[in-house]
Amino acid sequence: MSTAEPQLIVSLVLYKPHLDFLRETLKSIYSSPLKLKVVIADNSPTKLSPAFLEEFKDVEYTFTGKNLGYGKGHNVNIQKYANQAPYFLVLNADVYFGPQLLSEMIARLEADQQIGLAIPRICFPDGALQLVNRRLPRPQDYVMNFINNKAKKTLLTSNEYEKYLLKDVDLDKPFVCPMISGCFMLFRSEQLKKVGGFDPRYFLYLEDTDLSRRIAQTHKTVVFSDL
Repeated sequence: MSTAEPQLIVSLVLYKPHLDFLRETLKSIYSSPLKLKVVIADNSPTKLSPAFLEEFKDVEYTFTGKNLGYGKGHNVNIQKYANQAPYFLVLNADVYFGPQLLSEMIARLEADQQIGLAIPRICFPDGALQLVNRRLPRPQDYVMNFINNKAKKTLLTSNEYEKYLLKDVDLDKPFVCPMISGCFMLFRSEQLKKVGGFDPRYFLYLEDTDLSRRIAQTHKTVVFSDL
């Protein structure tokens, strides 16, 4: 790979984004020492302002003109850019992190070629752990999760639902996880292309579960809880 080629593509999909959050996300990405390229598929009704795009001149921006959904939006970027770098990051537009995180994660994937998909520890702004990763859900787990999230508290639970939330796992150590959250999915581009990206039949919800499941058929899907 020549020095001009990026090591990592970072893909964002927007829909009426909060610009302060998006700005912090982009600053966070560009703080990395990696050679990388940021690509945006914007599903919003209107384009980002020229003034905002001027702040981040290196971003490659695609205005889709319609709300394609999360997975289809990332597929636009996957199809255009996944062959340009060995690693591809699907990232929410309100996530930020330290300057060394991406380098450290890629170093771990370089050291273990069986890892096809990874995510770091995900926390709230106050540092509290977010339980974003899961085991593969049964229908009743998904229903419980939906109701509890809507209520913003636990109304329904069971032993199996607690296991679905990984509450029986040591979340301070790296572990193989069946379902990696769509907020931060670091792929080997080769594996992402082989499975064809996100299933376009999912407009929102479960698209990350489905893609994690398909990657896990041939490679490890890992949570680096210590990063």
